[in-house]
Amino acid sequence: MSWKEDVRRKFREIVVRNGLLNERVDVRVRILTPEEAIGNPKDRDYPIIKGRERMIEAEFKGAKGHAFADKFKNFSGSLEEVLKLDLGNTDNRAIFISSLNAVLRYLGLAGNTVHCRNEEPVQCAMQTRDYFIEHFGAGKKVALVGYQPRFAQYLSKDFELRVTDLDADNIGKKKDGFVIESGEKNKEAADWADVIFVTGTVFVSDGADIFLQNRDKTIFYGVTVAGIAALLGLKKLCYLGH
Repeated sequence: MSWKEDVRRKFREIVVRNGLLNERVDVRVRILTPEEAIGNPKDRDYPIIKGRERMIEAEFKGAKGHAFADKFKNFSGSLEEVLKLDLGNTDNRAIFISSLNAVLRYLGLAGNTVHCRNEEPVQCAMQTRDYFIEHFGAGKKVALVGYQPRFAQYLSKDFELRVTDLDADNIGKKKDGFVIESGEKNKEAADWADVIFVTGTVFVSDGADIFLQNRDKTIFYGVTVAGIAALLGLKKLCYLGH
């Protein structure tokens, strides 16, 4: 069974168990501006500010769930409609995952479903670096999948870092002693690494399979993966999500 159908099945079971499937409730999904998503951090090189991705926000009974996506659309409908979405499309996966995050947040089954803001990404990167040093030891080979500039900046101080990204504007650029590689190198980087640190956005872009096959050495990061990590028992770091 694919991760998409596994997550859909588990999500449906939760919705049915809580009597939400047949209740007419609206899941409103909208696209956030960069300022709404991340505030006004001093550094302006975050993908959500300068890149092609945007933050999708779903709201369910006052609970909010976020997901990064490079293809997006607004949506309003019932949970039954969400559960029937064709997950072969990127924009539908963004709606499904943000809605999953909002519903699990509402039910108390997942936290950190809303993106951190202002200078919190810097604080998160510092705590993440400390976690890696404590749990893996300095000098290990780390594959950072998805160029998050603060993670790259802080992890490169103590680890041998290899970074991949899908944004063509980033590929080939030298940052903090490494050159950003294409996402086509994800499998090669995963095989090379002692630890794989992966953006949860791979579930929206449908590139998660490589890392699910290497889950013993993979840690996901960010708000996008909050609900999926809860359902699939994945390792996740997201210190300052809300």
